[in-house]
This record gives sequence, C-alpha cells and structure tokens, in this order.
Amino acid sequence: MKLPWTKTKTVSEPNASSPTFDSFFLALITSLSDGVIVYNPNFQINFVNGPAEKIIGLAANECLNQTISPDLVKNPKFKIITQIIFPTLAPTITRVSENDWPEIIDIMFDEPQLKLRVTTIKINAAAGPVFVKIIRDQTREESILASKKEFLEVSAHQLRTPLTALSWAFETLGKELQSNPNLKNIVDEGLITSKKLLKTVNDLLNAARIEGGKFGYKFEPTDIIKTITDIVSQAKIVAAQSNIKLFFETAIGSLIIPIDVERIGLAVSNLIDNALKYTPEKGTVSVSIDKKDEKFIKISVSDTGIGIPPQDIEKLFTKFYRASNVKQVQTDGSGLGLFIVKNIIKNHGGDVSVSSEPGRGTTFFITLPVNPNLIPQKETSFESE
Repeated sequence: MKLPWTKTKTVSEPNASSPTFDSFFLALITSLSDGVIVYNPNFQINFVNGPAEKIIGLAANECLNQTISPDLVKNPKFKIITQIIFPTLAPTITRVSENDWPEIIDIMFDEPQLKLRVTTIKINAAAGPVFVKIIRDQTREESILASKKEFLEVSAHQLRTPLTALSWAFETLGKELQSNPNLKNIVDEGLITSKKLLKTVNDLLNAARIEGGKFGYKFEPTDIIKTITDIVSQAKIVAAQSNIKLFFETAIGSLIIPIDVERIGLAVSNLIDNALKYTPEKGTVSVSIDKKDEKFIKISVSDTGIGIPPQDIEKLFTKFYRASNVKQVQTDGSGLGLFIVKNIIKNHGGDVSVSSEPGRGTTFFITLPVNPNLIPQKETSFESE
C-alpha cells in the first residue's frame, strides 16, 4: 500500500531493494493498538488500520476511497466513521486540546456505547495536505473507573451498617459485663453481625480480584458428588435453624471431574445460602446433580421461596444488583454473590442460568464440563450478558 503523502517505493512493491520511510511508517501505523484513519481534504478515505476497523464496524475495503460526507450519518453502516470525521455530528463531544493542531477531542456514543479519544493531525505533504485521525478506545477504561467509584460507594454503604451494629453490640457487652453475667444474646448479636461484615468484605475482595483476572483457580480431578454432599451437610445446620427442609438428590454414586474445590464450594454455597435466606419457614430447598449429556453435568438448586420478578432476571448476575423484592425481605447484602457465582462457573467452562416464578420459587442451574479440555486456558472476568 502506498501512503498518500509520499511517492517513494515501498518494500511490498516489485524490485524494492531496501525499506523506505514509507514502508516503515506504514508498518508503524498498521501495528498500532489505536485506530488510525487517513483521509484527504476531500474527506476521501486513504487508509484504515485493523483497530480502526473494529471501532467503526467496517472492513478497510468497505471504506477505502469512499468519500465521507455529513449525509452519511443517516446510514447506520457509516454512522460511526462519519461522526469521527465530523465530530459535531456525534452525540457528545468534549474538546481536550487548546490549540488547533493537533486537535484532541473525546467523543461519546450511545448506541453502541463507546468513548473515544480522537487526535487529528494535519500533515502538509508535497502532494498536498492529508489528515490522520488516531482513535483510542477508552470505553473499557471508563467502565473500570466507573466500577471503581461504584465499588467504593457500595463498600462504604455496606460496611457502615454492620460496623455500627457491631460497635453497639460490643459496647453494650462491655457495660453489661460488670452487672449481668448472662450475656449470651448480646454475644450472639455481635457474632452474627461480624459474620455479615466478613461476608461483605470477602464479596468485595473477590469481586475486585475477579475484575482484575486474579481470582486464581487450581483445578484437580475431584468427586463432585462428595463435594456437593459436604456442602449440603454443612448447610443443613442453617436450614434446621430456619425450619426449612434441605434435600440433596442424585442417582450418581461418584463422578470425577476437574474443578477448583474451593471456588465451586463458594459458588454452590452461595446459591444454597440465597435459597435458604429467601425461603419462608416450613419451605423446601432441593439440590440435585444429573448428567446433562456426555460433556456436561447439571447441578440444580431449587427453593419454594419468594421468587424473582421477570424484569430483574436479566440483570441478576450484574455487580451490585439486587432484585426489587429481595430488598424488602433482606435490607442488607452486597449484590455481588451471583456475579461471583457466574464468574466461577464460566471460568470452569460451564454456565449458570435461572428460572423463577414470583411467589412460588426459583431454580438455579449450573453446568460443568466433564472434560478438562473444555476449561478456559485464561482467567476472564464475565460481565452480565
């Protein structure tokens, strides 16, 4: 490819004996992680690199030699590139640079949601001026910053309430020690509150590690039947205290699959805890394991609880999200449990879904692969889909 501002021969041309400035520059802008679009004063596109293709949603051959006019903003296919070339047509723009050249602006798009920092450079070449737009996609960076802010706000809110209660419980304990030997209720209150606090802190830390891709997994062949049996046995103590029947059903005697025992224990325990928490007295929670097919097993956690409204299902696995009816039953909660569950299961090569009917109960379904080759090689953070 020959760049518009030079007439030198590039290494890709026949009989080129040595690299030229043109070839080096072409290699440079082709390999940039930022998007690059080059066009002439007539707004005719001369060059588009790979990252720019992804940002504008067009292949280079679809826009090379295409003249971009403001009217093209009405064409969905060329809408983004037109708004980049003519920023005043974009939904929201913020000028960053003070001087005319290079011009640096931030552009915000609603559909799809994008935040781009666009630097425009004017090059006065012998063949005539050309314009180079360097496009940095800051969408993920902005999302991370917003998430961090939300993280801090929710952390402060969630930690303040149990910390206040914990402080009151032990302050009262200190006063009562002198005159009242029977302090069981106060101690119990302090212990319950401290456990809630510890769970909130753990959820926040786990979510932060998941987002950073540093949660860490140690897979090993494990009897999943024994693992779930142990989890249910521990949960039966809480179920009995709440007057709820907890059952575990499976027709499989033993099944060895590759899992991280600690992480799967956290995920399944989280689902069982939620089921117990939102099921009224004399209700039922059932856990079962079956083979879905030759490649996957299916774990189900069902309850006869309050259920989940249909409008909440879609956002259920989003960070900090809690269903509207859940907030009325349990005012506290980090809203991170199902986000953590989803990431654990997805990083095991499985999936998690939910079926619910308000007032009648909820069932969560987990699938896990039997074959270790189906487990992702790289840890990933999964947002709500």
